[in-house]
Amino acid sequence: MEKVKKGSRKELERFLKEKYGGTIKDWYEFYKKGNKIYLTNKKASQFFEILRKIRGIRIERVGIKFATKNKSLRLSMDAPWFISPNKGIIELPKEKVRKFMQGKAVDIKKDGFPDGYYIIKSGKDFLGIGLKKGNKLKSYIPKERRIA
Repeated sequence: MEKVKKGSRKELERFLKEKYGGTIKDWYEFYKKGNKIYLTNKKASQFFEILRKIRGIRIERVGIKFATKNKSLRLSMDAPWFISPNKGIIELPKEKVRKFMQGKAVDIKKDGFPDGYYIIKSGKDFLGIGLKKGNKLKSYIPKERRIA
């Protein structure tokens, strides 16, 4: 696990601003392990860095999962709460929320939304992340957080 360097952080911040209209506060730090990006506060980050230097402790994971980067960046279910997004959001009607939260794809008709990842919201609540392809919205709710 390694701390995300300043240049990569700026790139990530630029992406969040352009795609979601959101920003990340300065008191957060990003760490990367493989294709996963994690978020923690600076105090915890300083503590982990000290542990690593003094005791040679190998840190497996720091903070919460923020995103996964493969071909494109996909935010985690919790990430929207940290960036206060104002775009890149699909509002899901109440009658489709349960199906989405069960991890199932839902039918949507959203003009002006190209295919890609979106923050899914219902009312004031962020539900998670979905992948829009045509008129389908695939749920990226982790299995352990799905409802029955």
